Amino acid sequence: MSLRTDLDSYEIIWPDDVSVDQFGRFLDASPDGFERTRRDGHFTGSAWLVSADGERVLLTHHRKLGRWLQLGGRKNPDCRGCAWSQVSSTWTATVSRREARSRNTGTTTFAM
Repeated sequence: MSLRTDLDSYEIIWPDDVSVDQFGRFLDASPDGFERTRRDGHFTGSAWLVSADGERVLLTHHRKLGRWLQLGGRKNPDCRGCAWSQVSSTWTATVSRREARSRNTGTTTFAM
C-alpha cells in the first residue's frame, strides 16, 4: 500500500473530512513533502499512547507550534528516486512505533 492508497481508502470511509483532499493535493504536488525544511508543513508519523482504561493520553508540547500534540516525528522514507505518493504506508507505522518508543515516556509495553 501507499500513502496515496491509504488516503483514498480513508476518504471512502469519511467522505466529509475535507482535510483528506488537502493532504492528497499536498502529497501529489510536493516531491519534498517529507522534508522538515518545507515552510508550509511536512508529513510525519505519530502515535497515540492511550492508557489501558482509555481515560488518559500522553501528549508532548511542540515548541514551535506552542501546542500539545500526540507523539510524532519525521524520518525520510528509504525511497530514492520514487514518487513520494508511492511511499509505503508501512513507513508511517515504523515512524510511529519509533516515536512512541524513543520518547522518555517511562513506558516499555505497548499494545498495538
